[in-house]
Amino acid sequence: MGNEPKLNFISSTVLSILSIAILAGSVSIYVASGEPLHASPALVPGMLGGVLLASSLLLLRQSVGRDGLRARVSEAQAWLVGVARHPDTRTMVIGLLLMAIYTFVLIQLLQFWVASLIFTVAVLAFLRAARWYSVLVIAGATVGGIVVLFSVIFNIPLP
Repeated sequence: MGNEPKLNFISSTVLSILSIAILAGSVSIYVASGEPLHASPALVPGMLGGVLLASSLLLLRQSVGRDGLRARVSEAQAWLVGVARHPDTRTMVIGLLLMAIYTFVLIQLLQFWVASLIFTVAVLAFLRAARWYSVLVIAGATVGGIVVLFSVIFNIPLP
């Protein structure tokens, strides 16, 4: 129960930022579509972004409560410093970076099977999942299985 206001404050802040981004994207879609709002593809994202923003602001107001905004901000800062210093955070950030490199760089530059093989080897090696030769066998079998299953058996083109 003691962590609830702090976690609600952090969640509501992140969700408020996300909802503002959704609303900005919705406006961008509306302008690009050139359609009236009721027929625009921006209508539903805009409504959802608005509802999310309203809900987030209500949660933010409730989480600040009687302790005040300063208390919640200092609690959130202390929590974030603790999270940043935790060893698992480093692992998570490196994993996210590997996924981002795979998604935004490797898949764009290389064929699917090459990019996936590089990504799988990188993740397994980073996690020290097995010996190097086992990593190569596991990565090759995984990517090969995916390619055979989707490209050959299901006849679905891979990127």
